[in-house]
Amino acid sequence: MVLQDKRRAVRGGGSLNASLTDVVYDLLDHMEQEKAWMWVVVGVCLGLAPAVLFINLLLLRFVLRPTSPGILDLAIILGAVAAVVMILIGLKQMLFLRRWQRKLSEVKRAERKLYEEVIGRHEK
Repeated sequence: MVLQDKRRAVRGGGSLNASLTDVVYDLLDHMEQEKAWMWVVVGVCLGLAPAVLFINLLLLRFVLRPTSPGILDLAIILGAVAAVVMILIGLKQMLFLRRWQRKLSEVKRAERKLYEEVIGRHEK
């Protein structure tokens, strides 16, 4: 948050002619905001979706008790495949978010260092 305030101070007002720096800062801000929603997606894919599918399979097996065993087997197989797919999607998103976080941290470190070098020299 401190860097965002510094960014605004360095950028000044909001003119219609957006510089490359403005675009990059806006992109970084947007990525920070979207990161929280991406973690929600990961949580749903890794936790909630397989749990709901498992509960659905239990209900199908013990409550509905289909008359044909073939239908039950097909439902179990489809539910298991869907759960595995959701887990794989969640793991892929989690790995992506870790890489994304690492790169954002590198950008923040570089930005902090650049800010200290540039603004620090002007304040002296």
